[in-house]
Amino acid sequence: FGAFFVTINFIIARRLRSWMPLWLYSFPVIGIGAITTGILSLLTESVEFGQCQNNSLIGYCDPKYFWMVVYLGAGPGICGHVLLNALLKYLSPLTVSTAMLGDPIVGSLFGYFFGMQDMPGPQTLLGGITVLVSVYWVMQSETGDQNDAEREPLMSKHNERPYQSISHRDTIQS
Repeated sequence: FGAFFVTINFIIARRLRSWMPLWLYSFPVIGIGAITTGILSLLTESVEFGQCQNNSLIGYCDPKYFWMVVYLGAGPGICGHVLLNALLKYLSPLTVSTAMLGDPIVGSLFGYFFGMQDMPGPQTLLGGITVLVSVYWVMQSETGDQNDAEREPLMSKHNERPYQSISHRDTIQS
């Protein structure tokens, strides 16, 4: 289900981010995600409201976990997911979601260079190279499709567009 909802999010974000500021889009998405996660946690786990304990809904307030939570919110949360939504204003959902396939590869390399895991084996390296080449091919084909779409109106006889969308900015200015 996760991939399905990420795809839906990217398709919706692509349309909304064409006119909506990043913060205005990201704040409700992150808020809805936090509320949904909290509700599901209350329904499926032995979690309770109250003091800061290990089984508390806000168990991360323990000083032992605080900096890890700050890192996860600022690192992957803001710099990762919000950046993906920012890119959707300029790139297609296919390009952004395909580029996400490089995430485990980059994470493995960071883990190796920071001494947190061993060097990946030859099969893993071969798989990583295959994924990166595939990501490159998808991005190149997307670039080719966009260039073809940009040239198409120039090649038409009367240079007329049968459909012209009205952007949000056009409606504000008029």
